[in-house]
Amino acid sequence: MQRPPSGSHQTDHVASGSSENSVSNEENLIYEKLKNSGELDRLKELLKTRLIQNGWNDIVSLAFRESMEDRELAELSVPSIVHDLLPIARSKIPENVKYEVVQQIQLFLEKDQDFSELYNAPLPTTPKK
Repeated sequence: MQRPPSGSHQTDHVASGSSENSVSNEENLIYEKLKNSGELDRLKELLKTRLIQNGWNDIVSLAFRESMEDRELAELSVPSIVHDLLPIARSKIPENVKYEVVQQIQLFLEKDQDFSELYNAPLPTTPKK
């Protein structure tokens, strides 16, 4: 099973000069390892907790209410609301939360024998902000 699409992640990798297929295969391998080990569920809970602690839900709710004020009832549809709010919601995720989740994924992969043998290159780091 492949991981669900996450928006523009492939565009970011293509722009950096990586092959879209190899990145996609690597990402799918990581996703499957996280999912099969139960780590994915733990990371989702961590992310949910950190977003709540940082007031992210309130920020996105406010953005939703503001976007509804500017619309006619006939313009409302779930796809249009998601289209408008998804970039805002993603941009409002605090950098320290992103960093913590990435660090947790890196720690998991460093402990995974199959992954470390397959990919001897060091994992990328995300600077603290």
